[in-house]
Amino acid sequence: MTTLSIPVSAYILQFTDRCEKLANTKLEDAPSVEVRNQKVQNMLDEFYMFTGKLPKADALKFLADYILITDLKNKDVDKVSNEDFPILSEIQMKRRLRKQRMMKDDILDYLHNKVNKQLDSLFRTTISQPEY
Repeated sequence: MTTLSIPVSAYILQFTDRCEKLANTKLEDAPSVEVRNQKVQNMLDEFYMFTGKLPKADALKFLADYILITDLKNKDVDKVSNEDFPILSEIQMKRRLRKQRMMKDDILDYLHNKVNKQLDSLFRTTISQPEY
């Protein structure tokens, strides 16, 4: 192991900050996937060489976000139907869960009306037509 001129705890914080800066890279400035993978691998090797252990979860999440930057910053609304293996960002996951929750509420409301109130599926009322 190589010795550090700064304490290990300070290096870990500095490493996490570097990972966060990478994760916040703009899509236009992002290099190819191979270059990103190599950069992350070099950073992990450096971290292990200095500390003797693997980075904490938050730093690893930032590095994973950096590798997947093209997928996570893709704002396509129909990403799930357009791609074979879609990776949704946190905002897209929240939107998806909100839509699913709304659909569940509608289904539960429909079932409540159907079973408990004994209303037909279209909640129609029949109007008798006068005969001539």
